[in-house]
Amino acid sequence: MKSLKSIRVLNGSVLTLIAVCAFSLVNSLHAQVVLGAVRIADPLKALPQSTVVVSRGDASVTLADVDALVMKAEEEQRAVLVSDDKRLAQMLESTMLIKQLAKQGAALNLVEKDAFIKLRVQRAYDEELAAATMEYLAAQAPKESFTQLAKEMYLANESNYAVPKSHEVQHILIGNQSRTDAEAKAAVEKLLIEMSAPGADFTAAVLKVSDDPSKAQNQGFLSVSKPDEFVAAFDAAARALKTPNELSPVVKTEYGYHILKLLKVQPATVQSFETVQPSLEAELRRDHQQKYRSKLLSDLRAAELKSQPDVIDSIKTRYGTLPEMLDVKPAAADANAPAASPPVPQPQSAN
Repeated sequence: MKSLKSIRVLNGSVLTLIAVCAFSLVNSLHAQVVLGAVRIADPLKALPQSTVVVSRGDASVTLADVDALVMKAEEEQRAVLVSDDKRLAQMLESTMLIKQLAKQGAALNLVEKDAFIKLRVQRAYDEELAAATMEYLAAQAPKESFTQLAKEMYLANESNYAVPKSHEVQHILIGNQSRTDAEAKAAVEKLLIEMSAPGADFTAAVLKVSDDPSKAQNQGFLSVSKPDEFVAAFDAAARALKTPNELSPVVKTEYGYHILKLLKVQPATVQSFETVQPSLEAELRRDHQQKYRSKLLSDLRAAELKSQPDVIDSIKTRYGTLPEMLDVKPAAADANAPAASPPVPQPQSAN
């Protein structure tokens, strides 16, 4: 059954897992990570980086491998990256496969046997070292206080920090997937009578009879605030409740029949500056560092680029020639042909 609540799954960028050699080569560059409220220079200081996390056969993933991957993320995202069990397991499995394959490659001495593999390893090393160097240099950017700028940003966009009125409810779902609609309706009407009795334990009923698959995680608690976040009938029923502990009539949706219990109505409010200040300052700090990175790149590009035109031309045929069907020569100009229209800009892909 689909979840009652529309959930937006934020698909961030997929972490690029690189060759294990790049893990160890970049590991010599140190960064700081926040563990809880304590900033320390060495992540997981209590455990040495040689500690084995998982192993398979004669290959293993150590904390050094995990550090090398996680430390590539933005500082405030590192704890988030490893907080979810499923995501952490996928990360360890991907790293484990890389370690297994890399160990086989090392046993086959591929780096020494194949010059192009050696070049690819060197390229991976250069890319990782360049990225780490940029992060290191960006961290040396002049320190600034962003408190005043954050305050100005807050005042200029105060409406962005509004929190809409919300109805905090608990609900029971009697689904019509595994029973007939008539059976579901009869069951929920009986349940409504039982829940209306003094001393009725609504939470116990949620855990015992509700067909909402998320009940184990949320015990039926939901916050109804944003428009169109829930199906219309459910949304309307929640907003119609006025008094704490008030029960709704039976509500029918595409998922079955519901009973809602109002816990409280949270009035609309605006988050205080102190509440949003950390996130605003973090955003300003990221922008500041990004500008500093751009300046570093501009400074690098400012130096004269010396090129060898003959060598550049030779690259065009270094790897073979184009298939005949792609080797298209420009057509000779027709003096009688009308002037070509300027190209029409094409929209960028949404992907």
